[in-house]
Amino acid sequence: MKKAVVNVLVAAMAMSMAGSVYAAPSISQFIPEAPVVLEGNMQEGETLVVQNVNTGAYENQKVAEVVEWANDDNTVSTVKEVLTRLDVDTKEEFLTEKGKPVNPTLYEQLTPFADLVIKSGDTVTYSSSGMIRAEVTFEAAKEMKKKDLLLMQIDPSTGKVYFITADKLDRKEGTITADFPVLGPVALLKKVPIVVKDVSPEKYENKKTAEVVTKFIDEKADIKLDDVLTALGILRDEAAGENPEIQITDEIKILRNDYSSSMGFADLAIKQGQENYLYDMDGKLEAEANRDLNEVDWERMVLSEYPDFDVEAAKEDLGTLEELDPFVLEDSFIMQINPVTGAEEYIYEPEIFFAYGEETGISDENEEEAEVQDDIDETEEDSLLGGWNIEDEDRDDEEIPNLVIRAEFKSMGPFAIFMNNSTVVH
Repeated sequence: MKKAVVNVLVAAMAMSMAGSVYAAPSISQFIPEAPVVLEGNMQEGETLVVQNVNTGAYENQKVAEVVEWANDDNTVSTVKEVLTRLDVDTKEEFLTEKGKPVNPTLYEQLTPFADLVIKSGDTVTYSSSGMIRAEVTFEAAKEMKKKDLLLMQIDPSTGKVYFITADKLDRKEGTITADFPVLGPVALLKKVPIVVKDVSPEKYENKKTAEVVTKFIDEKADIKLDDVLTALGILRDEAAGENPEIQITDEIKILRNDYSSSMGFADLAIKQGQENYLYDMDGKLEAEANRDLNEVDWERMVLSEYPDFDVEAAKEDLGTLEELDPFVLEDSFIMQINPVTGAEEYIYEPEIFFAYGEETGISDENEEEAEVQDDIDETEEDSLLGGWNIEDEDRDDEEIPNLVIRAEFKSMGPFAIFMNNSTVVH
């Protein structure tokens, strides 16, 4: 059973408190050291400290109950369930305190909750007169990547939940610089591991999704959209003719017979442990999803944008695909079949490129350079937060680049790219 240790430094005194506060196997030791206040309305004699949660001091009883539940040794909690217990709709869009979109249900706790409070002598207060900018050191943040971390804070008076990005991270010391809008319980979160993999229909909650994906499980490309829709029970409107329209976005309609896939179905999945996968997701996922080049019709994709591209030469040296700039697959879409609800979902005209897995997104070296800058470029900051780089765990050949699909995915589970048949390579 894991133990959480909280070290609190007050003025020149060092106070140490130890207690069992979290039993989830993914939670690591929590050792925030004395916060260093960089900016905020602190009065003379006041010190910002971190201490074990004191839920009896919270004004909001629901917050007290949820924090006690989450920190109980016998509880294995998730961020999604914490939010649900606080009556927060996990399907709504969330923004960080910097106004950046974030999906907190795709994070897990690295630490239990601890209280960020102001202490003056023997008096502890949970109210502040505005934002406090501080440096807080977390043992659990050592050697982590800033883009993978998020702080979750709950107002003990109102129950409002805040998601806070780290402005800076000293990866060696685990020191995070952040703006804290309130005092009260705070926990350190990290992104859950998400992978692209071969489909596992036996793990889907929805039987229809499992049946449909199983039907096409051996096909790597050229799956007819009409066949998929028929298997899903979305039959043609005979009155509309042999090739009726279907609505794939609020603005876009297509002819269902005009499209076929340029890859077989693959899974997006949350990986839990070594062999367990989860498929339930609320909200959206901004990602660069890698797929093994051997599992896709890359020729068809490339020729749709570069009709004069020398395919035969590229087959001799697939590394040359990496030289192509990212491009949008026009008149194409990603089809997802929700493994929980069975609903089909569409992502119109995704962007793709080709890259070796470790080279997609922002590299560790570039991230470290960005983190030591006083001012991070806005585009770089967005990418550091939202740059989910999802590897294909079934990749066979690391000597060739992957197909990388850049899109806002709507669910976990099976997905495939469908293109207009006019782009079929013969």
